[in-house]
Amino acid sequence: MPVDPKGYYAVLGIPASASATEIKHAFRRRAIQLHPDRNKSPHAVEMFVLLKQAYETLSNVSRRAAYDIWETTDTRDEQDSSSREPENEPIVCSVCGKITAQPRYVMFLEVKSYVIGTSRTSSQGIFCSDCAAKESIRATFTTWVLGWWCLPFGPIYAGHAVFRNTFGGIKPRDINVRIAAHQAWYFASARQLDLAGAIAADALKLASARTRESAEVKASVLRILELIPRGRRPRRLRNSWRLLRWPFLVQALPLLAIAVGSANVMWKATRPAPVRPAPVASPPEAPPAPWQRPRYVRPSQADNGVPWPTVPAYIPGYPRRFTDGRSTLSVDNSRNESDVFMKLFSVGTKTRLLARAFFIPAGQKFVVESLERGSYDLRYRQLSSGALFKSDPLVFKEVSSDDSIKVTTMAVTIYKTAGGSLPVTAIPDEEFD
Repeated sequence: MPVDPKGYYAVLGIPASASATEIKHAFRRRAIQLHPDRNKSPHAVEMFVLLKQAYETLSNVSRRAAYDIWETTDTRDEQDSSSREPENEPIVCSVCGKITAQPRYVMFLEVKSYVIGTSRTSSQGIFCSDCAAKESIRATFTTWVLGWWCLPFGPIYAGHAVFRNTFGGIKPRDINVRIAAHQAWYFASARQLDLAGAIAADALKLASARTRESAEVKASVLRILELIPRGRRPRRLRNSWRLLRWPFLVQALPLLAIAVGSANVMWKATRPAPVRPAPVASPPEAPPAPWQRPRYVRPSQADNGVPWPTVPAYIPGYPRRFTDGRSTLSVDNSRNESDVFMKLFSVGTKTRLLARAFFIPAGQKFVVESLERGSYDLRYRQLSSGALFKSDPLVFKEVSSDDSIKVTTMAVTIYKTAGGSLPVTAIPDEEFD
């Protein structure tokens, strides 16, 4: 089958595998050469009209696809297309000219970004699987290198092009079923009935009965299957266009690397801070003599280096966790003469995790809101003396009923010494970290 039935590629001076950009440049160049005002040939007008027709057809994706398979779709009104056999010329690859059993019409997308814009083009034509693989990798590589740099559309268009090329390009089903039917008739006329039957079966998989044209192609293909002698085992073609081949792996590796890298970054950004295991209990050591103890000096900042707030508030830099609940904890420091540095821990059987860290000046209050249900304990340092205390477990519950949710609202009071509404015990420095 001729690749250029009406001479459109010839008048433009380009191959059948030319890209959209090459078609545009060729038209501009040839329009200057063939314009009747410059070209004094007696056939200049006819050639210029043909040039315009060629550009109007080949610059449109769907028109170009129909032109490339013109002989397989050209029908005559006076004949029934289902009863007419196609010409005995095979469909060949538009790049290498090779005759194959499974040629396909494929479009590969290509994106290039410039300083002020992004261009999208396509390379399309009838390919054998080997030439299609090379073309898809070329278009994908060009898009990876040149397609991302112009915001905002460069990354969007480039991502779409890479994805479509990686998964085999765009293959119009209605066009490829006609190509398969034509190729089946060619091999049938060459008396290679087994191969013709296998290609016909391949065409039936592509055919759709939703349109009259598809039904006619399907009827033509069924006639090929009738030519195969009965009792002979039908031949099956190995799909040379299957997805899991080396072109897919070559193009998918960068996508896989990006996906893994993005997932790793998100995981590191969202994972909680590591929980330090509770220290192993050891025999108590004798406390140092009073003259051996270092004199306590009130720190000017929290453990993370942030200065103390001037009002009751959370201390910046510490995580806030378990914030999806509805329970509240009110801490009253109005009965205490010292500022306090407080940490609320979520406690389990063998673990504890910092939920909130906050500062309350002497004589003031602070409310911890949006606590999730669970078991917590409150640990705090008297900043005037350095003494450390830990409360008994504080249990917060959320009980759902038909029309409401009962949550825990708890209030505790801090005193200068242990006692009051919050039972506490003294703890060493390492249990406050």
